Amino acid sequence: MKGEPDEAGKALPVTGRSRNNFRRAIGTLINFAVSRGYLVKGTVEIEDVAQAREENGEIEIFRPEEMAAVLKMADKRLIPFLAIGAFAGLRHAELQRLDWAEVRMEDGFIEVKANKAKTASRRLVPIQDNLKRWLKPHRKASGHICDYVNTSNQIDKLAARVDAKLKKKDPTAAFTWKRNAMRHSYISYRLAETQDVVKVSLEAGNSPQMIFQHYCELVRPEDAKSWFAIMPKGKG
Repeated sequence: MKGEPDEAGKALPVTGRSRNNFRRAIGTLINFAVSRGYLVKGTVEIEDVAQAREENGEIEIFRPEEMAAVLKMADKRLIPFLAIGAFAGLRHAELQRLDWAEVRMEDGFIEVKANKAKTASRRLVPIQDNLKRWLKPHRKASGHICDYVNTSNQIDKLAARVDAKLKKKDPTAAFTWKRNAMRHSYISYRLAETQDVVKVSLEAGNSPQMIFQHYCELVRPEDAKSWFAIMPKGKG
């Protein structure tokens, strides 16, 4: 199945997961049309459309020492974006939409509003102790948590700096930015810490089945302790 054309006019491939998401969305539309009398029941059956095979790629995460290096070398304006991604697991798009007014430090959670969430469902994500320490110096009453319009470009530059720094200590070392790794890391370490699939699924905005299938036993509880012990220098 082909998707929308890119800037060069070439059709981009659509993954099996995306095809199934489209299938579910169309099914919801059909059910709505039937419920309102716009469509006669049985005219179209979404069940007759076969589900696409989903290729599950390997989940990639950061090691605690890698994330510590990233935060140490990051531009100050990028710190809230990185810290919330790593220690609260918000998606890239959710981070770009997040406002400081929704980072409710006194209440101890981040509110991901329905109109800013991928699943269009509101959720609350706890602010871990180390995340609170990272955010405190940068906190504002309102406004976007990241000033950069193009965070991907800044992250690419940051990854290159981290890689160069690691290579100075060890020529064989290498660091590359992994797609969605901050979110994958949070879910993996949080699940290892809590051993509670339902709790983590609510925090991440995923189904318990998805969490169990992709993140169970990726890391050890000891690794989770190290992850949530990554702190900024100085007193919080």
